Amino acid sequence: AGLAVIATRRWGLWLVIGLLALFIPVLGYGVAIGLDISCGCLGRADLSSLPEAIVRDLLLLTLAGALLRTSRPVFPVLKE
Repeated sequence: AGLAVIATRRWGLWLVIGLLALFIPVLGYGVAIGLDISCGCLGRADLSSLPEAIVRDLLLLTLAGALLRTSRPVFPVLKE
């Protein structure tokens, strides 16, 4: 999905939006049941909490939506 976005493919943005839309509720469920996943198994990059991850993913979802809104479709719409 990331490579498709870098290659300016619109479907890559849709894929990112879809993945984030699926992942945010999963993170919310983890917060709701009190899950603590800060195990440090990914090194220093894995130090954020679940609420921080939700905020980060919501920001990424907003940015992906803004990119999708400002990107041009591959096939132009013909006006009659």
